[in-house]
Amino acid sequence: MSKAIVLHDRYSNEPIVIRASAIKAVRKELDRTGDIAEEYSEIMIEACFISVKETIGTVLTKIMKAESEDKE
Repeated sequence: MSKAIVLHDRYSNEPIVIRASAIKAVRKELDRTGDIAEEYSEIMIEACFISVKETIGTVLTKIMKAESEDKE
């Protein structure tokens, strides 16, 4: 069983706890509404995407850390 990681919902900032192995895809998104462009990520679980506050680099780092801890 893979380790859980904590991400945060983009809109409510509520924590989302999910198994790293449940994430099927990650994609980088950019919101250009307003003066400052905001980078966020969307993670794919089964057949739906969830927008999370973390950048794609942060999401991938958390997934890799969880997977490496699984192997120990």
